[in-house]
This record gives sequence, C-alpha cells and structure tokens, in this order.
Amino acid sequence: MATSLTLRDPVAFAKAEAEREIGRALDIAHEIYLVRQCATIHYADLMDDVPVGTASKQMLLAWIRDYPNRPGIITLYMRGRPNHFDGGAWMARYFAQFIEFAKGKLTDREFVGSRKKANLFAESFGNETWRRKACAVLGLRMLEEMYKRHKLRSREAEHVLFMNFQNRLMLESISRMVGRVAKNNGLSPFDGSDAARIIHDNFKAQWKHWREHPGHPEEMMMFERFELAIERTMMLLFVPQTALLGAANTI
Repeated sequence: MATSLTLRDPVAFAKAEAEREIGRALDIAHEIYLVRQCATIHYADLMDDVPVGTASKQMLLAWIRDYPNRPGIITLYMRGRPNHFDGGAWMARYFAQFIEFAKGKLTDREFVGSRKKANLFAESFGNETWRRKACAVLGLRMLEEMYKRHKLRSREAEHVLFMNFQNRLMLESISRMVGRVAKNNGLSPFDGSDAARIIHDNFKAQWKHWREHPGHPEEMMMFERFELAIERTMMLLFVPQTALLGAANTI
C-alpha cells in the first residue's frame, strides 16, 4: 500500500498511489452505476415481471435473505470473500465477482436444496432479461447492506439510498395508519389507494431530479469514465470463453 512506501522508491510509490486512486474511483463508479440501475422503493419491484420459465422474485429474494437455520447469499459472500471488503466496506469494483458468487450458490443443488431448483436458476441466468433484473436486485441489496452499516463510498449512492429508505418508511407508516382506518370503516386496502400512488410518484420525481442534477460532479466524472467498461463487463459476464475467443479472433 502507498502508506507503507516512501519516496525513496518513487516509482513504487507512484504505482501504489495510482492503484489506490483507481480502485477508489472504480468503487464509486460501480456504486453509482448500481443505484442508477436499481433505484426503487422496494427492491422486489425490480423483478415484478420475469420471463416465463425463469425463477420468480420470491425465489431469488428467499435465497438472498438470512434465516435462522441458514445464512443468505449476502452473508455467505461477505464471509467467503473477505478480500472484497476493506474495513467492512464493500469494494464495489468486485460487483461482477459478486454476481458470479451468487450464481454459483444459486446453481448449487446442495445450497438450494434440489437439482430442479438449481437447474431453474441456471436456465434463468441464461436469460438476459432475467439476469439483468436479478443483478439489479442483488446489487441494490448489497448497497442497502452497506448503507445500513454506514460503509458506502459514494455520496451520490448514499443520497439515493437515503431517499429509498425514507420513502419506504413513509410508505410503511402510512400503510399501517390507513390500514387501521380501512379495517375500522370497511374501506379498500392501502396498496391501491391514492396515497400509495402519491408516494411512489413523489419518489419517481425525486429520483428523476437526482439523475438530472447530481450533487457531486467529481463522483459523476468517475462514473462516466468507467460506465461503458462496467456495462460491457456485465454484458459479457456469462458469455462462454469459447465465444469470447471466437469474437476476438474476428477482430
């Protein structure tokens, strides 16, 4: 690390500093990429409609969550890849490896409990539409975990997650209040009410404003620098190596 080096070896010092700065920029760029892909009040909403024959959002979320009898994917990843964390903070530059780790668990019949479920997840990861939705859910869930631990590196990402949680709390609080009134007066449920729609519309307006007017230009420059590289990585993440080599040979 740069802190353990001195300028008696300026080349090594410069390389270490450059590596540290690029790593930080990659982490911030990935966090912003994920919140731009994933911003929603409830991360389950990201998979409200999946292709026929693929795993449902309930199935995916069930394996992300922790249960008393077994840890979920997030916890297993944090335990199994400690080198992807620095002082408890996730280095988001490892997002692709995180998705590979999640796929490995979800397609492991010992983990999910049956060959049928493992095969379903394997087929689902082969579907680009499902894969994008699943990556969004996994990415947002990881960012939420870091937000709760005060371990996000990007102030832009922290701002969006703050909006997420505040709107979620407001929605849940009003839902409970309206639910009590509805129960006592025989009214319709809250989910389809004007109040719920207003809250969701308000969040969409906040998010639209953030996308158009981000508050930290230096972080957005990092994101814009690496956006295409991140997107390309995600597109090619599960492309067979033989296909990649074939494409390279045609260039």
